Amino acid sequence: AIEYSMNRIDNPITKNNREEKIQKFKDKKDLEEKIKEMEKRENVDEEVQREIYVSYAKLWVIRVEEELYNINSELPMLEHMDKVRGGETNPSPPIKTKVMKPFILVKSEQQKAVFGAGYPSLPTMTLDEFYDAELKRIVEAQNQQKMQQP
Repeated sequence: AIEYSMNRIDNPITKNNREEKIQKFKDKKDLEEKIKEMEKRENVDEEVQREIYVSYAKLWVIRVEEELYNINSELPMLEHMDKVRGGETNPSPPIKTKVMKPFILVKSEQQKAVFGAGYPSLPTMTLDEFYDAELKRIVEAQNQQKMQQP
């Protein structure tokens, strides 16, 4: 049997109890399955119809309790927002975190020279260095072509 009382909604300590939440979830699922099974029956007499209605009422009580708890937990946040907008309190400044550069651990200097940073997102050379290297490569390729032509 499931017990329902408004005290469970007003007291957040019992609401946050993990076992109670698990039990409420299981009760909710059991009621939903029970309702589906009873509605599938072909011959529904008054007793079964009454049981369906009672199960729906219990299911909606659980849902209402959940919504009331959510509303009660949102009220302090809304009141604080009103105070901040009204100028009664100052909003807390955002916490500044220190930005850290990524680093790669390597076993040796040789491994560091071969693999570099370990991923392609960090530039390994500047644009000027890239341009100079490309220009040097092109000039060398043209010089080799000239020497190979008879």
